[in-house]
Amino acid sequence: MFLRSHRAATRYAKAFFQMAQEANKLEKIYQDTQLILSVIHHSKVFASALNDPTIPSHKMQAILEEAFKSHVDHLTLKFLSALCQRKRINCLMSFCSLFQKLYFDFKKILHVKLTSFVHLSHFQLESLKEKLERHYKKIVEVTQETDHSLLGGFKVQIDDLIYDYSIKTQLNRFHETVLNA
Repeated sequence: MFLRSHRAATRYAKAFFQMAQEANKLEKIYQDTQLILSVIHHSKVFASALNDPTIPSHKMQAILEEAFKSHVDHLTLKFLSALCQRKRINCLMSFCSLFQKLYFDFKKILHVKLTSFVHLSHFQLESLKEKLERHYKKIVEVTQETDHSLLGGFKVQIDDLIYDYSIKTQLNRFHETVLNA
């Protein structure tokens, strides 16, 4: 079921991305997807309603129109309506995330999550960004978090790939090597 939903969300995201490009509304539609994801993440009631098969399509359409009509582009509203009519509104969160991924790929933007024992200095952060930009040939946007359990060092997450340079991991590897020797 999940795979089928993901495929559907991918198809819809690609189609909507193309429509947004053709209508010259890519930036606005990207902002709309940010708003929709924010509402989904902050409202458990709204999120559960999206996955409730007992809510008829026409009622879900009315809910979405009421919630977003004065906040999103007309093209976005039409697309939400189409998702409702095709009974694919349960894919909305995946759809918005995939649309944003297409947007970032198109704009050559790479989102990186940096987790470190302490916040890196401006110089350290810029140095890391420059290296990543040279390597990936994209604009790098870094989100920085702290995690004191790392004991020192840092982790860099790019999509599903994690580069772990933390002292905690190095100590664990050393411990495994010593015990297994």
